Amino acid sequence: MKTAPNNNCAACDAEFREGAPFCTDCGKLSPAVLSEGDLAIEIDDVPAERFRSEAVSLLKAWFPQLDAIRAAERLKSGRATLIVGIDEASADRILQALEAIKVRGRVKSLKEKPAWLRWIWNPGLAVSAVSLALAALFGGWFALLMVILAVGAPAAVGLLKDRGVEPLVSGVRLGGQSEHWVRIAEEYSRVISQLSPQDSEALRTLVQTVFRLQRRLRSESLASVAAGFDRGDLYQRLSDALSSGVELSRRVLAEQEENKGPLREEIARLNELAGRTAEWFRGLDGPVIKSASILEAELSGISESIDRIVREVRPLPEVRLTNKGKVPL
Repeated sequence: MKTAPNNNCAACDAEFREGAPFCTDCGKLSPAVLSEGDLAIEIDDVPAERFRSEAVSLLKAWFPQLDAIRAAERLKSGRATLIVGIDEASADRILQALEAIKVRGRVKSLKEKPAWLRWIWNPGLAVSAVSLALAALFGGWFALLMVILAVGAPAAVGLLKDRGVEPLVSGVRLGGQSEHWVRIAEEYSRVISQLSPQDSEALRTLVQTVFRLQRRLRSESLASVAAGFDRGDLYQRLSDALSSGVELSRRVLAEQEENKGPLREEIARLNELAGRTAEWFRGLDGPVIKSASILEAELSGISESIDRIVREVRPLPEVRLTNKGKVPL
């Protein structure tokens, strides 16, 4: 069962793994990998609830920063700006993925008009023109009111219009690691399709292991904090291992069969190293596993403490004197 609706690669239809920057089957970049530019993506409203829910789930899978409730409301009532400040390649990947779920989108240039002009260039200017014409015909307080209306109408419409311009996705880091993944994905896509089934499986296993561990490093766990999240040395070393695996696989393709053994051994060592690192990190990140003897001692101590508190708090039974001595009441 798919983890996100139609979260499939537009090139080979394989499902994108959660948090993976590119498809491990063919190397096509995920729509979530963004490079900086001067373009924005605008998407049409999605009136049907089922398709709207699917679109929001898909967007949330790409961009965890997305406010799903706000996005659903915006897509119900009209066009919305999805994201701003991206380049053409990033925009094309997003549009292709949206097309797969029948959501129409378009690219808009942020260089069309200055920001202030885009804000006031709206139907409110027509109201201003009419108001100024009426102010010229009539004097007194009426003219003053018309001038105030002429000034305020474009700003008021601009504020309403700005609700649709404010992007649904914000706070995404552009460039940086994105450029790194663009380069690796290009190399990976050239290599993976030419490798033998055995060699492609070895490289794919390495990539998937690295992606799973890097996704853990983007969490808020104590181990991720200690490792520096996706900016720390561990994340970078994992990226280095992935780059090395791709380069070694490229050399496997170029070498004669009798010379491929040492290269395959290096890839196997990288896989073993990545696997051990994942196990080690899982031990730091997961719950502490205790032996039965330790748990028994801890439970015994807790039971004794509770029993002692209960004995101290429980009132002593009242007694009365009889010819037979003290007896409980």
